[in-house]
This record gives sequence, C-alpha cells and structure tokens, in this order.
Amino acid sequence: MCGIYGYNWFDKLLADELGRLLRHRGPDESGLVEVLSGTIGVRRLSIIDRASRRQRMASPDSTLVIAYNGEVYNYRDLMNRLARLGHRFATQSDTEVVLHAYEEWGESGLSKLNGMFAFAVVDRNTDSWFLARDPFGIKPLYYSNDGKKFAFASEIAPLLLMPWVGRVARSNLLTRFIAAGILPEDRPETLFMDVYKVRPGHILTFQDGKLETKRFLPKWTVKPAQTKNIDELAKETHDILLASVQMRLQSEVPAGTCLSGGLDSSSLVGVINKLLLAHLEEAKSVGSRQHVFSAVYGTPPIDEEEWIDLVVNATGVKANKVTPSSAGLIEELDTLIRAQEEPFQSPSVYAQWCVMRLAKTEVTVLLDGQGADEVFGGYETYLWHFLWDCVRHRDLRLATAIAWYGNRTWLKFAKLWYSARKEKALARRIFGTALNMTPDEPSTRGTTEDEVTNDMELELPTILRYADKNSMAFSVEVRLPFLDPHLVSLLLGLPMKTRMHQGQTKALLRIAMRELVPREVVERKDKVSYDVPEVEWLEESGPVIERVFAGPPWRDLSILGGRKVSMEFRRSIRRGMTPKEARLYWRLLFAGTWLRVFDLRVK
Repeated sequence: MCGIYGYNWFDKLLADELGRLLRHRGPDESGLVEVLSGTIGVRRLSIIDRASRRQRMASPDSTLVIAYNGEVYNYRDLMNRLARLGHRFATQSDTEVVLHAYEEWGESGLSKLNGMFAFAVVDRNTDSWFLARDPFGIKPLYYSNDGKKFAFASEIAPLLLMPWVGRVARSNLLTRFIAAGILPEDRPETLFMDVYKVRPGHILTFQDGKLETKRFLPKWTVKPAQTKNIDELAKETHDILLASVQMRLQSEVPAGTCLSGGLDSSSLVGVINKLLLAHLEEAKSVGSRQHVFSAVYGTPPIDEEEWIDLVVNATGVKANKVTPSSAGLIEELDTLIRAQEEPFQSPSVYAQWCVMRLAKTEVTVLLDGQGADEVFGGYETYLWHFLWDCVRHRDLRLATAIAWYGNRTWLKFAKLWYSARKEKALARRIFGTALNMTPDEPSTRGTTEDEVTNDMELELPTILRYADKNSMAFSVEVRLPFLDPHLVSLLLGLPMKTRMHQGQTKALLRIAMRELVPREVVERKDKVSYDVPEVEWLEESGPVIERVFAGPPWRDLSILGGRKVSMEFRRSIRRGMTPKEARLYWRLLFAGTWLRVFDLRVK
C-alpha cells in the first residue's frame, strides 16, 4: 500500500514536498524516478515482500516506470504465468507483477488483477502516461491539468500545490452535498474546481498534451445466472468467501478485523477463526488469536456492544473497543476534514476514524465488510423495491412474505417520511427553499436491480472513500473480502428472488454462515446501520456548534445558511429535532469547516 504522485516536468523540491504530504500513506520507504519529461514518485507502506529494501519501479529495460498503490491478491499466480511467458522478476512483490502484466498485456491485463489498485505507468519510449483505478474505486486517484501540464496523486492535497489549481469550491456540487449529502462518484469532478478523480474502473492516458479517459471493463463482470438450488448456491458463496478472506490475509505484518456486531463483519470474524483452526499459512498474519476492533456508545438503539460481545464470546477473539464522543469529534474535526479532503454526510465517519486509530495500536492490515450490503441485498430499501417488484409481477405469495419479514422496516420508513418533511421545512426556513433534498420516502419507480446498480455506482464508492482516507491517515491498510470479483460476479448474476430468498435480506449469506456465526446474529432483523447518536451529539455540543455557526464562513455565505443557520440551530436545540434535521446541521457544519480548513472561495 502506498501513496503515489507524478507530474510531467522536473522539480525535485516539489517532489520532496509531495512525498512529505503523502508520508502517512507510506511511512516505510520513498522512491523517485525522473522520466523523459517528468517525475514519478511513491511512498511505500511495506506489507508484502518486506525483505526487498527498495520497491521495483522500472521494467528490466527501464522503458516502463510504475508508481503503484494497492494490493493484488492473485499476484503469485500471475507471477508464475508471466514467468512462463519469459518474464524475470527481481522481487516477490505485487508491484513488479503489475508492471510486468502491463508490459505483457497492456490495458487488457487489468481484468486479470484480483485486488484493489490505483497506479500510473510512464512509457519512456513514447513519453505517454497511463493511469488506472480498480473497478470498485477502493483506492483513490486524482489528477489535474492545464492543457499542457499534468499531475496526479493519491490525494487531493498534493495537487493543490500545482500553480494552476485555484482555491475555489464547485458551488453546484457543494449545494448538492448540503441538500442531500451526495458527491457524484460517477463523475470525474471533485468539490475542488481544478481537481478531478479517475473514476472507478477507468483508465486515463496523457500524451502530447491530450488527456483521455475511458472505462476498461464493464461496470462489473457478471456470471451467468445459476440453475443451482439455494443450498448449493450458499455452499458456493461460503467457499468463495473463504478463498477471498484467505487471499486477503496474505501479509508480513499483523492483520485484524473490524467488528460492528452485524452479519457482515461477524461473518469475516467467523471465517478467519475457521482458517486459524485449519492452521493455514495465510492466517499466520492474524497471530494465535484474532484481534477485532469496534466502536461502542452505550446509547440504545445505536449501541451494538451486546451483539459484539456475543460474537467475541462465541469465537474467543480479542476485543478492542473505543467510544467516540461528540466532544472528540468537535476537537478533531479540522484534522478529520483534512484527512477526508471533502466533506462527509454523517458523523459516523468519525467513529470509523477512531476505530482505525485504535487498530493501528495492534495491526497494520484490517479486514472490513464494505460491499456486502450491495452484493447480497442487505439494505432495507431493497425490501421496499423488492415488494413492489413482486406486486408488479403479481407474485403475491412472495410479496406477503416480504411484507411480513419487513414489518419493522415499514415503521422506519414512516418515521423517515416524517423526519424528511421536517428537514424540508427546516431548509425552507434557512435557505428560503427546500433545496433538492433526498426523497421523503422510497420510490415505487425502478426495480430492486436499479437500486442495487445505483448503490454500486454512487453509495459504495463514497463509503470506500471514507474508509480509505480514515485508514491511511493512520497507515493502516483496509482489505474488503466481499468485493472479491468472483464473489461479486456470482451474486450479481443471480436474480433478486434468489439473493433475497423468501423475502429476506442477505438470505444467501445467512445460509452460508450458519456454522460460523452465532445463530442470533444470523437471524437478526434489527441491525442498525453504522451510525452514531447524531441528535444526542448535536445536543451535547450545542453551545459550541451554535458559536461556530454564528461565525465565518457560515455567517457570511448564503450557501451555508448565512445568519439564519445559528438562529435555527438554537431553536432546534431548544425544541428538539428529528434525525434528518440533525443530518442537515451536520452537513452544514462539515461543509463550512471544509471551506475554512482548505481556505476555499465559493463562486
């Protein structure tokens, strides 16, 4: 895992500064190569092939130079395959394998990589630059250019040093974020006017001043629909997940697991324990006893400590817990915003920040459960869409089963509708309009598959961005077994009727994990999302936040509510507020702090 950067001119002092800005992503080693018309550099977090003192950056004939960030878990198989084709390797690292794969197969080699990656290759013969980012967007990659000059980096901050990059926010995207908490992960724009991202599953080429981007794969490869019964599919799911976890435990540094108390993280804990009992070579990175890391609050219904302890007691793992607080968030908010680089929609990002900091005390590699909700069908909104799918197809038996299974969900949706109405009324009082807020209730338009596709393209990359920046701030590498391409291909090739068998969310995972996860967790219907007590935190830190809202930049910018936001906040603290009203205040706090921390103007 690394931080990478590059630009198409020579400036050693700039390279030193970019390397310094990315040191947290790679504290173990630095590398720098001057190519025909520019500079390419890397900061390395050493996890694989630590015996090699220097990461290999150039091909044997020095024609190609790579700056690579990520982990390719099938690198040993690819190394053997490339060796049979005549390639010779100086190290045992996946960096060199990716470079040789590009040398042998070019762009088509990307489809052979099982892992997470963002890398750049410079061809010294043609003076061309080639950048690529993994299909799900697990690892970030940003760029900027002024028509002639071009630069890229793993983070936004290094690109702010480029002479043509202004300190200007994109007001249209900032307005959209304040209204709905959404940043367009399916578009190249960031909130910074002159900085762009390589989109998930895309490549970028730059040569002779011409920049082009395109998708290198379909959105995700889908395996043809299966004719197996539900138990056979659950067994296949079990086997692929075990293989995925086994691959992602390859490490020469200690590895652990995030545990929230839900089915996804509990499944990873159970699978790793099974691998430990089997004494597999890859599981040695876990040590003799698995470490798990959790955030707890002591505040029902947000707190999941009861479920965390249930898994801990059933598996015998070593529990490590942290209790995030509103006071801690306010104290560390500037630092958190600098690390995230763009504002975030929920203070739950701070909870993850605290977990990553805790994890660093014991491990360097951390397995986490992102992606499971999307590929297994875990979000409660899927129940709503699936219910309407069944009604449209006149499958009343399944519709009845969904309605019964999701009986608690319908009450949540009713509360959500009421909360959203209150949020719109609050926005009208602050801004004079309701803005373009998120819908009051789940729509009956579109299918469940449409909803999954939307989440895969927008929601998932957002969650992955939060996790990457939180973890790398503490030099921790997060690995995601549920986003193994073989598992995703299998699951997204199945109809929703199979993935949500008998109207249950995550039906296949529930069946697959029956022997590895406590029954109570497998059968849970009341799992809360990864949240913090947002309303209570606003109330606890109310006086501090009210003073913040009364000052710049909130007081001076209509996009942040101007003078009305502090007045409305004081009234909300006194009278009480709904969760969606609280979320609007949090977005305003994060957006304004972001503008201040990065010293940005708003056009």
